[in-house]
Amino acid sequence: MLYAGYSTGFKSGGFSTVSGFLRPYDPETLDSYTLGLKTTLADSLRLNAEVFYNDYQDKQLTTIDLIGGALVSTQDNVGKVETYGGEAELMWLTPLEGLTANLNVGYLDSEIKEYLQTVTGGDTIDISDNRALGLSPEWTAQARLAYDFDVGSAGAMLVSADVAYRDEMYTDSP
Repeated sequence: MLYAGYSTGFKSGGFSTVSGFLRPYDPETLDSYTLGLKTTLADSLRLNAEVFYNDYQDKQLTTIDLIGGALVSTQDNVGKVETYGGEAELMWLTPLEGLTANLNVGYLDSEIKEYLQTVTGGDTIDISDNRALGLSPEWTAQARLAYDFDVGSAGAMLVSADVAYRDEMYTDSP
């Protein structure tokens, strides 16, 4: 099966409290595009894959700042953010009944294209080159080997071994 999709959505705006003052932030909007496939090859191999592109306007970002010796969480609009990437899942139903092997790999490229910040004197500058989207590892992977077998009249048992990898990622915390 081949598929393609487009969706659009939003997250409402609100108010963030900073040093006792309410500061408004705007709604976030998203246009999302996907293209993928789901296949079964040779009755024992399954491959599912998808590529995607996301275009955010007024992306909301929660940051943690050190203000007056205290950690303060604030919500603000980043501006323009683009993410794209892909995911692939491979499942092998081995010749040994009950034994399966899985491999999942994901790639994500996220970039803040515009992040306007007002500086002293009222000027606005774009600081997007100095920021990264948090909790967005570039590569992730997971592998699993599982064996499912009957245990007499008691039922069934599943024995598995898993390994996972997550690339380094950024958080915006002092």
